Amino acid sequence: MTFVNDVALGPDGSAYFTDSINPRLYRLFPYEEGGYGFEPFLDLEETPLEYREGFNLNGIAATEDGRYLITVQSNTGNLYRINTRSKEIRQVDSRSPRPPGKFLVVPSRNPSPDLPSPRPNDAVREEMLRQEDRI
Repeated sequence: MTFVNDVALGPDGSAYFTDSINPRLYRLFPYEEGGYGFEPFLDLEETPLEYREGFNLNGIAATEDGRYLITVQSNTGNLYRINTRSKEIRQVDSRSPRPPGKFLVVPSRNPSPDLPSPRPNDAVREEMLRQEDRI
């Protein structure tokens, strides 16, 4: 069984999809000559992101430059950063000191005003994106 749950759009036109049941990320990517390809982008087995019973990955957002994906594991509340180049996964310490009220809401890259705005789980802490050595 698969449950594709959320999507993040990268600046290169790639779309990254979470699967809340199976430990995988999927990617839809544009071909240079036109059209799109689809692939299982990352197998999460034997990574720091351990799937457990219940709903796992849910919210996902891409950094503006597309280098990282920030995602949350719903059944644990853990936040992870995934490097889209090396596919390295690091758990983010979301309890680290930060200025009060500093959040970055990922804007919708959707040009249609008829489509929904980003949901609250698409919000990521600003300093997590800026201070790479802390995450």
